[in-house]
Amino acid sequence: MYTLPRTFLIFTALIIPLSVLPHYAHSYCIYNKMEDDTRFYIRQIGGQRGTVFSHFRRDKLFPGEEACCPYTKKQCAKEQTPDSEMTFWMSHAQGNYRDLVGFEITCPAGGYIIFNRSYLHPKFEVYNADHTPYEFRLEHRYHNSFN
Repeated sequence: MYTLPRTFLIFTALIIPLSVLPHYAHSYCIYNKMEDDTRFYIRQIGGQRGTVFSHFRRDKLFPGEEACCPYTKKQCAKEQTPDSEMTFWMSHAQGNYRDLVGFEITCPAGGYIIFNRSYLHPKFEVYNADHTPYEFRLEHRYHNSFN
């Protein structure tokens, strides 16, 4: 009977779990899982360094898409730790309709935000890097391009 070498088993036990880690490790991510054709316009407005022109931004995040930014980059996270809090402003649109006021939402630098349901009844979920729910702040408010 053939047995696998011990070093191969150790290598497999250590490397394979690393390869199945979620791709958002060391990043914050935003997922659009809306049930309709709602798209999002997202801009980071807090928790990062750099000029307003270097902040994380994503125009037209369509359903099924995601946008991520590694917290190890200062443009994404000033403190470069998974626990530091990021603030985003986002608005959503569907067809010719767009919420020009938008929402301000917080997320940990190592966590993620999920947008789901529909344009008229959006639901926002925020999680820590370990997938536990994050107690986030959500406000309906206006921001211009330079806030």
